[in-house]
Formats: sequence, structure tokens, C-alpha cells
Amino acid sequence: MFFGHRLLDRLNKPVMVLDALGLGVFAVSGCHKSLVFGLDPLPAILLGVLTAVGGGAVRDLFVAEIPRVLREEVYALAAMVGAAIVVAGGALGLADGWTAAAGVVGAFAVRVISVWRDWRAPRAPGS
Repeated sequence: MFFGHRLLDRLNKPVMVLDALGLGVFAVSGCHKSLVFGLDPLPAILLGVLTAVGGGAVRDLFVAEIPRVLREEVYALAAMVGAAIVVAGGALGLADGWTAAAGVVGAFAVRVISVWRDWRAPRAPGS
């Protein structure tokens, strides 16, 4: 990486886009699996968020970074949007495939737009 750091700098945006896609996929899969095992909607959404955010936190720890969820970025909220779409689709009786795709797209869109528009999560007063 000593000589290839410029290439790594250029890959920042593609890595962020793939991370946003992974966030959506894991939020949707965690939520869907929870619903399949009979959990109510709210715990299913929370498990979907935990699945997505937990995987991202472990990834960040492996590369010695502060996990994105602990920074001011809109990260867990994007996962929550994807999981909520899965719950709403299931409640409306929509097909699982279309609901999952919509959940991934929803989480992906919130994450990418939040990075593009530089949206930040609220901070506690005095922090």
C-alpha cells in the first residue's frame, strides 16, 4: 500500500457504494429471517438493524477504524428503513422477492443519499 495508496484513495466511493449495498442486504435478510421464525414486526426490525450494523462494525474493527455506526453518519437509520420496508411488505401481503428488493433499494438509497448530501445523525448535547 506504500506505493498504491492513490489507487486506494480512488476506491473510497466504490467501497462506500458496496458497503451501502451490503448494509441493505444484511438488514433485509436479518429482518426476513426473524419474521420467518415468528417474531413480531418491531423485534424483527431491530434484529435486521442489528444484523446489518453488527456486520459493518466487525468489518470496521478488522480494518482498525472507528465503526461507522459510532460516528455521526446515517447508518443504522438506513438499515432500519430497509427492515421496515420488509415488515410493511409482509403486512401488505406482497411477494417476498419484491419486498426484499425494495428493502435493499430503500436502505441503499438512504445510505448513499446521506453520504452524498452529507447528512449527519443528531448528537447528544455537550458531546
